[in-house]
Amino acid sequence: MSSLLLLLLLLSLSPDHVLTQTLLPSYASFLSSGFGDPEHPPFMPEAPQADQDVRAGDKEQAERLERERAAEEAERRLERERQEQFRKDKEAYEEKQREKQKAEADARKAALDAAAEELAEKEGSAPTLTVQRFKELWTTLTTSGSFQCKLKESPDLNTFLEHLKKQGFHIVFASSPATGDIEVGLCNIRTPDDDGKVRTPWFSARMLCSQNNFSAVMKAQDPASVPVHVKKFSLAKILKIQKGK
Repeated sequence: MSSLLLLLLLLSLSPDHVLTQTLLPSYASFLSSGFGDPEHPPFMPEAPQADQDVRAGDKEQAERLERERAAEEAERRLERERQEQFRKDKEAYEEKQREKQKAEADARKAALDAAAEELAEKEGSAPTLTVQRFKELWTTLTTSGSFQCKLKESPDLNTFLEHLKKQGFHIVFASSPATGDIEVGLCNIRTPDDDGKVRTPWFSARMLCSQNNFSAVMKAQDPASVPVHVKKFSLAKILKIQKGK
């Protein structure tokens, strides 16, 4: 439309011979070329094949790079997920191991406590002391009494032990380290009450005779009971005590 207006303007300003000889042929050539006609766009030559190949190659390379980048990102994401899963599995395993170790420790402690309680109950109701229990008790109790004297001669070990047994004591251990020497450990013999439980406190004594010197040390859970037990010894009946002048 703009080309037609320009032509009309030129016609209004130009002589007839100009229109006939110059403008009309030129306009006709212009129209035949397709320029100025909206319905017939002008001819545009195609780009060379090399340029088309370059553009196609660039597009393929960009697409390939994008695929590689996406694949690398997916691999990194997968690696992060694997590491996170490994961390969670490790924490779960360690927590399970801690729980297992705690359960085992609790079980061992419960077993030891039960055994200790059973032993304590058994020993608590035992009528006499074992050697081990005698030693343990001896180290925990304080001395409740002691005495010593000079003997005319050392007593016979078996005779001495039989006398103590007849007096109602239990011989925990006895030995003769050397000729004429005697070492004896004894305790009281406890009896249960009517309900079957033993409540009598422990009494223990160690006696030593060496080179005609006699000594005794007593320990008891109830120190007030010591004089009663000492009286039961009746040592004057078995020992030949040298009286002082």
